[in-house]
Amino acid sequence: MNGAIAAGSIPTAEAGAEILARGGNAVDAAVAACFAVAAGEPTITSLAGGGVMIIHAAATGETTVCDFFSDTPRLRQSDVADVDFYGIDLDYGPTTQTFCVGAAAAGVPGAIPGLGEALARYGSMDLATVVAPACRRLRQGAIIGEKQAGLAQFLEPILTRLDAPRRVFTAAGRFLHAGDEFRLPALADTLEMMAKKGWRAHYEQVLVPAMLAQFGPQAGGLLTPEAFSEYEVVFREPLFTQYRENKVCTMPPPAAGGPMITLMLRL
Repeated sequence: MNGAIAAGSIPTAEAGAEILARGGNAVDAAVAACFAVAAGEPTITSLAGGGVMIIHAAATGETTVCDFFSDTPRLRQSDVADVDFYGIDLDYGPTTQTFCVGAAAAGVPGAIPGLGEALARYGSMDLATVVAPACRRLRQGAIIGEKQAGLAQFLEPILTRLDAPRRVFTAAGRFLHAGDEFRLPALADTLEMMAKKGWRAHYEQVLVPAMLAQFGPQAGGLLTPEAFSEYEVVFREPLFTQYRENKVCTMPPPAAGGPMITLMLRL
């Protein structure tokens, strides 16, 4: 065995394992799994979101943090005449929590730039190869597990708010259930076009204009062309701490989670 994959769904893990079996390295597999999340975990994860990746090179001992978290919009709600921003209450059982939705709830996404940069710097395969497992699952269908179906049903008021996502999540004639096959072939087409054209060119020429049309001021949102052009993937030194005989590395500031974990381990 030359690697192991831990993920939030079987289709996600299988995509990463497939790339490892084809000779890819850990970053190739991680990027493939992240793209396959769109098929296996289509609710609280998104290729229009953001993330972080901690990369350790066994050969050199170097550890790097690839920070591609989402950026806050530069505009304020008061800058937009007809802002689209309101709350939806989601039922947790013993309590409810308000989630803010609408065009003005969107930040500048970093997932595509981050995965593209990580693959270019540390991967060994091209983008077309690592998106292929995701594209196949998006076309053929990925079985939705019980946990993912539970999340989908919890988020149903948000996922059915607009016509486009409602069509995606009710393709079977009812809302998504465990055991259903989730398909999104249009996203597979997009990923293949992006791989053919180059992620940066496709992102800047096709995806950014589409996102501005849906989340810019004319649609009640806060995103601007400048916000996209100024976005940067940041490579950072990780935060290290010693825990018993182990050296632990995690996210440094401005993330709050890494320092909190480090403090707890020290205590």
